[in-house]
Amino acid sequence: MRNRIRTYDLAKGMGIILVIIGHIYDQSHIIHRLIYSFHMPLFLIISGLVFNKSYEYTNIRDLILKEKTLISSYLFYSVIYFIFDAVVRVLLLHEAGLKLLFWDIYQTITMYGINVIWYISSLLLSRIILRVIIRKSKSIQI
Repeated sequence: MRNRIRTYDLAKGMGIILVIIGHIYDQSHIIHRLIYSFHMPLFLIISGLVFNKSYEYTNIRDLILKEKTLISSYLFYSVIYFIFDAVVRVLLLHEAGLKLLFWDIYQTITMYGINVIWYISSLLLSRIILRVIIRKSKSIQI
């Protein structure tokens, strides 16, 4: 098992609970607005704190392979959401049609992320970009 920092895990857990509580309340409610003022930055800050800056890559393939867990999570949850849309929203509720399913596919392929899955694609792209920036900054002679 990897060396984990318990404080970060607790902060992420509290953030998840706050997201759930935030979704219970209407957008105009003070609790919703308070939680939404910081919950996503909390996750991004923690992700930055646990980011492995020492990882070196030699090519794009290495860079992509380093993020295989995040990529597989993105694809897995996109498929789950797509199935939900197909079965529940299209077949059972009839509130959407094939246009929604094509839109889901488009959002997945373009890394926009279906609905709430935008967070995984944002985190993935930011990690890849940060690795490139770190590598380029090391090669600059001052």
